[in-house]
Amino acid sequence: MNQDFLASDKVDRFRKEKQYIRRFFAKHQSRKLGWIEHPSLSTFTEKFLEEYDALQLGKICHRIGLSTSVNIENLPVCKYHGCIRPVVQSTGKIIQRQSFYRHIKKLVTWAIYLNTAVLRRLTQESLSKNETFSHHQLTDWLVKEIFHPKHSFPVVGFIEENQERFQELQTNLILYFSESVHPESDLLNSCLLILQFYHTQSHQISKFLLKGSLGLGQFQFLVEDVLSNAVRSKMKIQNENRSLIPARCGNFSIPDLSDYCKHVIPRSYFDLSAKLKGKPGWIVAKIENFNTDIGNKCHYRTKFKNLPVHLLQTKHKKSGLQGIRVTHRHQETIQNFEILRRSRALLLHLMFCHSILMIDAHPELNEVELSDQVLKESQAKFLDWLSDELFGKSEVLPLFGVVEMISPPFDSTRFSETQLVLIDYFSQKYFFKSLQHVSIALNGFWYKKIHPTQWEKYFSNDKSYWQGMIDLLNKHKTHFNEFQINLQVDEEITHSYPKLKGKIKTKKKKKMTVGLVLLFFFYSPFSMH
Repeated sequence: MNQDFLASDKVDRFRKEKQYIRRFFAKHQSRKLGWIEHPSLSTFTEKFLEEYDALQLGKICHRIGLSTSVNIENLPVCKYHGCIRPVVQSTGKIIQRQSFYRHIKKLVTWAIYLNTAVLRRLTQESLSKNETFSHHQLTDWLVKEIFHPKHSFPVVGFIEENQERFQELQTNLILYFSESVHPESDLLNSCLLILQFYHTQSHQISKFLLKGSLGLGQFQFLVEDVLSNAVRSKMKIQNENRSLIPARCGNFSIPDLSDYCKHVIPRSYFDLSAKLKGKPGWIVAKIENFNTDIGNKCHYRTKFKNLPVHLLQTKHKKSGLQGIRVTHRHQETIQNFEILRRSRALLLHLMFCHSILMIDAHPELNEVELSDQVLKESQAKFLDWLSDELFGKSEVLPLFGVVEMISPPFDSTRFSETQLVLIDYFSQKYFFKSLQHVSIALNGFWYKKIHPTQWEKYFSNDKSYWQGMIDLLNKHKTHFNEFQINLQVDEEITHSYPKLKGKIKTKKKKKMTVGLVLLFFFYSPFSMH
């Protein structure tokens, strides 16, 4: 931090604080501190990018290369059309999005670790939910102090009413952003930040730090006692489970099966390169066409709140059309080939579960002449419903598709509960781990809604459905390979679906639907409920 911008009465304090930071790093220089980062750091840092992108600074300041406007209060910032932005001290260039986010990640990483250490010192135990809540309070407060402070000019953003000058917190942040990231600067500013947060938002913790310091001062106590002890003991932060899957879809419950389903996940016989027949193939082709088309254009992005979903609008084109794109949890774009792999895997497992469900819930399928017809009709209805969820219907947005110009809110209310299940699946890095969970959930929700009488007849409750499906999948997982080879759906129904660019080629294969029916019919745990 450049001392030239500080008042003389603060220089001595700053020098002492910097000495504490240097002593800390000298004491722990042999330790690699990479493990201090929160496992779900992006949960907290993406808030800052949402606010930054909402300002649309690229449209306002895209012509500014160097800071040519008059600085405010002799700080390294520029003001342009009422918008304040920090600049690099050495060059005068405006701090861009990438550099801003790099600083935020370092700042928030240390701030969350410090907050965790203080909370555990105060409570003498790890309370993951309380810690997470406190971390969100901290980062929400920091977002406000950077973009919309109450009694100060913003660090980044537009000047609002009743804002006349920079306060101390905003001054410190501006000086931090104006320099390159450095471990000592990162920790120093995080300590100043966390103490200010406690002073204004949590008097209980502020008093605890003051009492524990025994005259040393809160800053020194925080660094040389609380933080040093946490690092010495290798204190780690528990991961935050960010599943987007709701606990219920309508009147259907979805339990957490993250550990329970591992033994039924097919692994070695995955082949996700082959095209699928029938409507599953049509669905995959439609997803591919949309992603290929939208991937060839430059877009303005609007982030959906707390969702890995972007609203995309083509630059330099007043068409009034926008696209919806699901992203990775960390907001990176999912490559087209990855989307296709996930789509094929999902459809294969959805239809595999569907066949098992229909056979065990419909004893009449024991009649060979009825089995093929009933399965075809059921598969067609299920896939029609799935298509609506993927490509949108009147009351919700699509997960893959183009829409007319829409207005806020941009949040989870724009999607159905089943769409949230699908968003959770597509956005996961290790998507295959949730394949069976999602497949059982979507089939169960659909069947209970479409066949309520059959549901009540065969399942005493939702729990019996989940247990029965897991038992069946575990027993018949070796048959998934054969099911996959036959591409699930009979090719005869392909003619009834809309044509897409690039004809889906399929080879005629021997039908095995009846064989699959008879195979699964001999084991029916549902019939015992």
